[in-house]
Amino acid sequence: MSNKKIYVSGFDDAQLVITFNLVTQYCTKNNITDVILDSDINNISPLLRRSKEYKEFKSKFNIIKFKEVKKKNLGKLFFYLILNFFEIIKISINLNRKKLLEKKLNWFDCQINHSIWDSCYLFQNENKLMPSLISKFYYSTVIFSHIFYAKVLKSLNVKTAFMGHLVYASKAKIAQFRKDKIKIIGHTSESYFELNSKKDMMWTIIDKDHIKHLNKKLLEKYTYKYWSKRLKGYGLGEDTRIASKSSNKFEPQDYKNIMMLHIFKDSPFNYIDRERIFSDYYEWVEKTLEIMCDSNERWIVRSHPNATRWGEDSEKIFKLIYDKVCLKMQRKPNIFLDKKKISNIDIFKSANKIVTFSGTPHIEAVCFGSKTIIISDVTLSVISKNLVLKPKNLSEYKNLILNKQNKYKFKSNKLESDFAKKILFITENTLSFQKQLNQRLIYRNDKNIKLIRNLNQNILMLKKKDIKLKLYNSFDYLDTKFKRTFSWEYLKLFKKKYTL
Repeated sequence: MSNKKIYVSGFDDAQLVITFNLVTQYCTKNNITDVILDSDINNISPLLRRSKEYKEFKSKFNIIKFKEVKKKNLGKLFFYLILNFFEIIKISINLNRKKLLEKKLNWFDCQINHSIWDSCYLFQNENKLMPSLISKFYYSTVIFSHIFYAKVLKSLNVKTAFMGHLVYASKAKIAQFRKDKIKIIGHTSESYFELNSKKDMMWTIIDKDHIKHLNKKLLEKYTYKYWSKRLKGYGLGEDTRIASKSSNKFEPQDYKNIMMLHIFKDSPFNYIDRERIFSDYYEWVEKTLEIMCDSNERWIVRSHPNATRWGEDSEKIFKLIYDKVCLKMQRKPNIFLDKKKISNIDIFKSANKIVTFSGTPHIEAVCFGSKTIIISDVTLSVISKNLVLKPKNLSEYKNLILNKQNKYKFKSNKLESDFAKKILFITENTLSFQKQLNQRLIYRNDKNIKLIRNLNQNILMLKKKDIKLKLYNSFDYLDTKFKRTFSWEYLKLFKKKYTL
C-alpha cells in the first residue's frame, strides 16, 4: 500500500493560501507527507508563488499534480466510460425533474442525478428552460469521469479530501469519496466543515442544540448589538447589505406579498432536501406563477441583489418562465417584477406573506415577525419546523399562496422572533472567519482584481503571528463534536467545557 495521501481541490488562490495552513496542520497531526493538488501549479498566480505559505508548503510535502494523475489514467478512463456507456445513455434519457424527486432512489444515485442536472443548468443557454438530451449526455459523461477519478484517488490511498467546491461536477466526486469512506473537509465562505458520509451539510446549517453550548448572557449581548447594526443596513453578509439599501420611496401597501428569487444557475444542492416538492428553482418559479394566476392579491417578485455579478440575467430567465405560464394558463399571474431599489428591511416590516426557495430571508423574516414559505430545508427548519411554513405537497403550497383568511398562520411571536435574531447573529458572525480576514465575497462574473485583492489581504494577515495562532485555534474545532471551524472572535461565546 502506498503512503497515505490527501487531496486538495476547488480553491481559488486567496482560499488556497489559508487552506495550506489547515492542510499543514492536518498532515502534521496525521503523519502525511503526500499531497495531491488539483490546481495547476504553473498557473498559480505569481503573488501566491512568492508567498511564505506556498514556499513552506512546497518544501514540507511531496506535491503530486492531479493533472499528472489524470494523464496517467486516460486510457483507463476511456475503458471505464465505454463500460458505462449504456448506463450514461440510460441516465441521459431518463433524467428529469420527476427523477430528481424520486424517493425510492438510493442515496448515491440521488447525488449523481443532482450533480448532472446542476452541471447542465450551469452552462445552459439563458434562452432555454430545460436541458437538452445532448446536454444531459455530455454532462453525464463528465460526471462519470469525476466518479472514475475519485476511484483512482481512493486507489492511491487518499484518506482525506479538502474540497473548496461542493456542487455541480464536484458533488459526484464527493459522493464517491463518501461512498468510499474518504473523509471530506468542505469549504464555503471562509468556513471549513466535515461532511457526514450520508448526511448533506451546508455551512449555514447548525445542529438544533448548538445554541445550548453558548453562554446565554454573552449571546444576548452580541445579538442585541448586531441586530441594531442590521436594522441600519450594516449586516455582515454582502448580499444583505446590498438588499438593505433603498434609493426609492417605499409604499408599504404595494409590498404585502413577496416572492424572493434566487440566482437560477447557482446550485441549491449543497444540501439535498429529498422532501422538497419542487426539483429546482425553475420548476418552483413556474408552478408558483401558475398558482398566482388564481390569486386576487398583488405579488411583488424580487430578483437576487447580486445576480448580475454572478453573470446571470435573472430577469430574462424569469420573463421566459412568465411567458410560458401565461401561454399555458391563458391568463396572467397577478405579479409585478420589482425594479425599484427598495430596502429588504422595509419589506420585511410590511409584508404579510414571503415565499422563497431557501436562503437567509427566511431568518430575517422571522426576526421581523413573519414566517416564510420555503421549499427546501433551511437553517431554521432544521432547528424547528414551526419557524417556517414548508408545504408537504402542491395542494398545501397552493393553499398557503392563496390563503387570505388565516393571517395569524404567517406571523411569528416575540419568542420566535428573538430566537431567530440569535440564529441570525450566529450564522452571520460566528461560523466563518471571513470578517476577521477582511475577505470579500467573490462571484463568478467578478473581475480578477477582486481575487487578487483577497489574496493580497490574506498574505498580509498571515504575516501577523497572532492571526496565524487564532487561525490554528479555529482549525482545532474540526476535531471536536462540532466538526467545523468558527470565527475566532466569538470562540469566547462557547461555555467553558466546549472551549479548547
